[in-house]
Amino acid sequence: TNVLAADFEEGVSTGGTPGLNHPILGATVIQNNVWYHAAVTYDGTTLRLYLNGAQESSLVVGRPPRSDSIQHAGIGSALTSTGVAAGFFGGTIDESRIWNVARSAAQILAGKDVEIPTASGLLGRWGFNDSCGGVLDSSGKGQNGTLSGLNCTFVAGAPFASTPNAAPVVNAGVDQTITLPAAAPLNGSYTDDGLSGLPVTTLWTKTSGPGTVTFGNAAALTTTASFSTAGTYVLTLTANDGLLPGSDDVSITATGVVNQAPVVNAGQDVAITLPTTVATLAGSVTDDGLPGTGVTIQWTMVSGPGTVTFANAAAASTTATFSVQGSYVLQLTANDGALSSNDTATITVNASATNKAIQFGTNSYVTFGAAPGLGSATFTIETWFRRDGAGVATFSGTGGVTAIPLVTKGMAEAEGSTVDMNYFLGISSTTSTLVADFEDMATGLNHPVAGTTAIPADGTWHHAAASYDGTTWRLYLDGSLQTQLVVGNFTPRFDSIQHAALATALNSTGVVTSGQTQGSFNGVLDEARIWNYARSAQQISHGRALEISSSAPGLLGRWGLNDGSGTVVGDSSGRGITGTATGTFTWVAGAPFPGPANTAPIATNDSATTAENSAAIAIAVLANDTDADGDALAVTAASTPAHGTTSINPNGTVAYTPASNFFGRTATVNVTVTKVNTPPVAINDSYSTNKNVPLTVAAPGVLTNDTDADSDTLSAIGASGPAHGTLTTFNADGSFTYTPTAGYAGPDSFTYRANDGVADSNLATVSLTVNAVNSAPVAINDSYSTNEDTALTVAAPGVLGNDTDVDGDVLTAIVVAGPSHGTLTLNANGSVIYTPAADYNGPDSFTYKANDGTVTSNVATVALTVVAVNNPPVAANDSFTGTEDTLLTVAAPGVLGNDTDVDSPALTAVLASGPAHGALTLNANGGFSYTPAANYNGPDSFTYEARDAVLDSNVATVTITVNAVNHAPVATNDSFSVNEDTALVVVAPGVLGNDTDVDSNPLTAVLVSGPSHGTLTLNANGSFSYTPAVNYNGPDSFTYKANDGSLDSNVAT
Repeated sequence: TNVLAADFEEGVSTGGTPGLNHPILGATVIQNNVWYHAAVTYDGTTLRLYLNGAQESSLVVGRPPRSDSIQHAGIGSALTSTGVAAGFFGGTIDESRIWNVARSAAQILAGKDVEIPTASGLLGRWGFNDSCGGVLDSSGKGQNGTLSGLNCTFVAGAPFASTPNAAPVVNAGVDQTITLPAAAPLNGSYTDDGLSGLPVTTLWTKTSGPGTVTFGNAAALTTTASFSTAGTYVLTLTANDGLLPGSDDVSITATGVVNQAPVVNAGQDVAITLPTTVATLAGSVTDDGLPGTGVTIQWTMVSGPGTVTFANAAAASTTATFSVQGSYVLQLTANDGALSSNDTATITVNASATNKAIQFGTNSYVTFGAAPGLGSATFTIETWFRRDGAGVATFSGTGGVTAIPLVTKGMAEAEGSTVDMNYFLGISSTTSTLVADFEDMATGLNHPVAGTTAIPADGTWHHAAASYDGTTWRLYLDGSLQTQLVVGNFTPRFDSIQHAALATALNSTGVVTSGQTQGSFNGVLDEARIWNYARSAQQISHGRALEISSSAPGLLGRWGLNDGSGTVVGDSSGRGITGTATGTFTWVAGAPFPGPANTAPIATNDSATTAENSAAIAIAVLANDTDADGDALAVTAASTPAHGTTSINPNGTVAYTPASNFFGRTATVNVTVTKVNTPPVAINDSYSTNKNVPLTVAAPGVLTNDTDADSDTLSAIGASGPAHGTLTTFNADGSFTYTPTAGYAGPDSFTYRANDGVADSNLATVSLTVNAVNSAPVAINDSYSTNEDTALTVAAPGVLGNDTDVDGDVLTAIVVAGPSHGTLTLNANGSVIYTPAADYNGPDSFTYKANDGTVTSNVATVALTVVAVNNPPVAANDSFTGTEDTLLTVAAPGVLGNDTDVDSPALTAVLASGPAHGALTLNANGGFSYTPAANYNGPDSFTYEARDAVLDSNVATVTITVNAVNHAPVATNDSFSVNEDTALVVVAPGVLGNDTDVDSNPLTAVLVSGPSHGTLTLNANGSFSYTPAVNYNGPDSFTYKANDGSLDSNVAT
């Protein structure tokens, strides 16, 4: 067919067939006396054939070639393993190359018109620029060849470009000396002749040196290099034009002391005991002074049960204030502008020796008896609790809850009477959430409510509260509202005679009867309170932080559980409802209250003397009054004098003026001492976030550790903003969002004040630490296109070309999901080789991520468009059967019936070569008629190509089997003579001797009619004996037929 052809034999592979050939043919007929460039590639999957830089055909194989073959390599012939030639090329060959890679279509097209003496990947290159006798290999691999035969002639070579491609000329710049930790600026350059037709890629690498080198962008001509240690480094800049590389070196001498991270010591571990909440931190930092930008210091909390406020988080030695008891790990971090180090110290805040609680086991509780003073139609129930075990649940009544009791007055007993339950606060046995319940006085119906947060038995302290205001339930956990449920105008059973209790639930006798379970809480309770009104959310949130050591309005009972020993549980509310602890219990350290108890001030009687009709005198009534908490005190009048007038001065003194002419009697002034509004106290705060990551702090945020002696609701007011970011939100409830400046890492801060509705607090500083962390690169979607059945090759940086990394790190590409309609090779440097599936055209895609050595980017999509091109049809061999001496007619589509074309179903048949044993008419529609040669039977064939109006297919063979048919033999007349009265004897084959059978079947003779003048014996083998009648002479004859076992011949005489 005079088209290009290539082949390889298969090597060993799993599921393969070693030795199997995989041939491929081109499509263009090769003309004589015309220069062509031919190439074949195999990438492990697909065999491709190129003519003049354009792909002619491809074949998906997916099997390895026989790379261990010992057969000889040759040009212009094919050789056996002993070097014997088979087949010879008649023509001229120039610039032969063998590569160890499957070169791309672009590389083949660019390289076909130039001589390439040497290049990366060349296994051998023979330019035929020598003389007869030897063919030298210029690749450097030493694969020199020998010209064999006497008919070789060196002639003018192929029509290459007048100037051969040369490697780029590279200049890596001038040698340098730098002082660490400075980076060296690299300014490389190159020139290239452009003859390769391919883009030039560049790469910086370290050739030698004592440490590691980090390039700002190793693929850029102009970049920077950083060095880990002092010494002399040789860096190489390589430029590759796709065929040939060029390189140049530059020497960098790095001098100076290498920067070391600061040495940090967070100091000794510290233990303090409540009510002391401040610990001294004695940290220290030393540094070598490099890189000369100064050292920043920051204290942060690593772990702990509460919050920590640093007096100066940016000082190594400072103080820290802790919100609750427990163990805190604090970290001191120092950064010299380039390197960071840290150390930690553990601060243990021990509970107050006087803060006690009761640890209930599996059978202990506190009972208060029937306690009618604890009955209430509206109420708030509070307690601190620490759940250590599962506990035992009880039942609050029909329609109620099954729960582990905390604070209760009653349980399931009877409906619609004084033995109904007043209130119940506990933990659900199924969901582990807070639950509460009461029974309605009018109907006896239960009205339960449930929280939303599960409370595991993990030994963690929590505060629980439930309030009912006559219509609405509210459940609080740790000072935050969990659930609000409107149940209607129902009155709880405030006259219940059921017993009140802690850690259990009791009936009206205090003794559980048969069939009842009183339930038990397994854990610790502290600071239990019952109020006769529904306290507000603010009161509950603020009040949980304090122990109430004396009476307060609406307080029905308060049990601080600070007794510490015995079985008596004292009530500090002034109501005298004392409890009794029963069962196996233990006095332990109490709850971690965030603040000290608020104690009421003590007013002491005063006396003063003045003269009759004198002017008013100022009585300093507060001078002898005291307040254990140190709060500022104010005066209000409780009653007026009988013989004079009073007024209260701004400074807290009382001005008394006696009535005119009054004297001689003592006047009593009753004074009520009250507190004045005290400005809140704002405490410094500290937070940290990572570089480029916004910090969002929920309410109460900066107000968490701020205090107000009057328990007023506080709001936050911004004073000054941060220097290295923005406060995108700063809310009155203390919450805020801080967004650091892009790429910034280090300390920052802003200031604010707390306001109680009347006065502002001091100015507080919020210290912010923006941690230097590696930022993820950003990958951008890409798009490329290629022709159908044509590989797409994208050189580095490829898909990484439009990706970014704010840290300037070198990026590598990582495939996430491959294409659906082809195969992909995605290299780390971003270069791509995509081979669409055979005959596929349309959209395709793959996804990848960019990695900067530490973190990966988002997933980016590479959209691929495979442009449709006309594919040659594929003709498949056919076979038909005919009969000897019979016309075979095959209707359309005939030979085209099994042929395919991925682009068009309309094919025509074109005869390539006719049959050897018959005549053929092949129609364009694939139908044909075939007449076998006369009497021929056996195999015959012809070849054809399918055409799609543009391209021809491969050559297909149509095999015709002509079945043999039996032919009648042909008998030929015979003549013999004999003398009168003499017998004629003719031996076999006798009359059959001149008879024929085209099928070569054995013949037998069959008599038809005997002679008229004698007697005859005709044998089957054709022999006979004839005896003429006595004395007869003259003509005589007989007739017979020849038989081939099936058919008789004509009658012969």
